[in-house]
Amino acid sequence: MILLKHPPRQLLLVSLALLATVLLLTFSPHFPANPLLQHSRELLQEWAMEGVSPLLRLLQNPIVATHSLADRIQGMQHIEQENHKLKLELDRMHSLAVRLEELSLENQRLRLLLGMRPAHSAQELVARIIGNSSSAFARSFLIDAGQEDGVGTDTIVLGISAKAGGGLLGRIVQSSPHSALILALPDLNSRIPVMVQRSRVRAIVSGRNKPLLEMEFVAKGADIKPGDLVVTSGIGGVFPKGIPVGRIHAIAATEETGMFHLISVKPLVDFDRVEEVRLLLDPVEESVAPQESNPSSSTTQTQTQNGHKTPSVPSVRPRSN
Repeated sequence: MILLKHPPRQLLLVSLALLATVLLLTFSPHFPANPLLQHSRELLQEWAMEGVSPLLRLLQNPIVATHSLADRIQGMQHIEQENHKLKLELDRMHSLAVRLEELSLENQRLRLLLGMRPAHSAQELVARIIGNSSSAFARSFLIDAGQEDGVGTDTIVLGISAKAGGGLLGRIVQSSPHSALILALPDLNSRIPVMVQRSRVRAIVSGRNKPLLEMEFVAKGADIKPGDLVVTSGIGGVFPKGIPVGRIHAIAATEETGMFHLISVKPLVDFDRVEEVRLLLDPVEESVAPQESNPSSSTTQTQTQNGHKTPSVPSVRPRSN
């Protein structure tokens, strides 16, 4: 009657007891050595292993699943962190893009208010170097473009070769109908108003007929350092503002230099390897100052009092073959 009160529990206990008895008899080292009993023992061992293996696999599955779940959770956390970083970076880039657009629009408005035009708004022409004049005091190049192509005195010349560099090369000092002479930066007669792009320190770069240029009139203590990019300052009106010239190579400050630094600048153009040049046919100053009417400017302005007009600047024509 006791067994009938809790049949499932009692049945489970009896089954476990029988299983334990079989296992003890099967794996006991004192099991009788009778061949028949030995064979029975082997069969019982096989049945025991076959019966226990699924149970062990069943018990192992939760452990494997737990490890797999932990790995997945860790991977998801890593992905979530990376996703968060990417979102922050995307937000930052979006903010920078918006800020850049705002600055561009503001720049356009300020230029309109100040009567300024964009720098380097000039027609361009590519020409080949057909002559190279180098001496102890001069460094110049002859190109195959001239007045017939719109090239005149003070036309700005840039290097374009990938090997030679793309910075300022010099300016035109003499032209003929089909050729022109370039005064290169290393020439002793070359002096360019410049500034350090990073700190806006202004100076003059002059040629010494050497590979390096010299940067003059920079006071000791000025915010400059090797590697700073040097660009044209636009002062004087010949060179538009912002054309790359070179990078500061070395800075010296001794008693012999007085109150100024002795600075060398490495030009961006390799003057020994340049083959083609880019010409800015219509150099534009960074700002357009209002002109006052005076008699001396009558040759460059349209005259209305005498009922005639001076010839306008001729338009650039295509290169002649």
